[in-house]
Amino acid sequence: MSKKIILLLFVSSIVIIACNDSLKERELALKERELSIREKELASEKKPISASTDNKATPTVSNPQTREVKKNKKYIFVVLKAKQPALHTVTNKQEYSTDAGGISVPIGDRYSYVTLMETNYYTSEVIEVGDYSIAKQYKLMDQFEFQIKEKIEEDDRQYYFEVNTKVYSNRDGYHAYASEIVNRKCFVYDSYEKASIECKKSIRF
Repeated sequence: MSKKIILLLFVSSIVIIACNDSLKERELALKERELSIREKELASEKKPISASTDNKATPTVSNPQTREVKKNKKYIFVVLKAKQPALHTVTNKQEYSTDAGGISVPIGDRYSYVTLMETNYYTSEVIEVGDYSIAKQYKLMDQFEFQIKEKIEEDDRQYYFEVNTKVYSNRDGYHAYASEIVNRKCFVYDSYEKASIECKKSIRF
């Protein structure tokens, strides 16, 4: 009886061990399968990333100082051409003969006045433009022209005052004259040195 019990226990232990080994094998196979599936998922995820990396240009980090250099910096000045009235004096000598010796001697001078339209040029200072464009060029020309218009309007007032104090007839004809800006140009350079040199020249057009 005892031998049967011992035999039964021995067989039972063998069965239990066999079951445990079989369970471990199944668990190991399951883990291997999960690992294989995970590796395939990772491989499929890496492919599009690799492709997009190849097709996409590598971004470059720009230096703020480099961007500053790349700006279209220019140095410019503006020249305006104006026509302005100026009152000029004309001296006419008159000679009269005397009864004493029949010699012609000048008695006095007679003055007359004439208005001439003179050409004057006005040049701005050199202006640094950080990011040059045609629009900015025209804006600077407009600003300088506005300043010069104020100046030549004052010159016209001085001209009219001179007419009123010297001319006694046909003043309306003299008052018909007025200053006018007839042309303007903007000169653009890459360096301040070059612009400064050119700005000091007597530019005529």
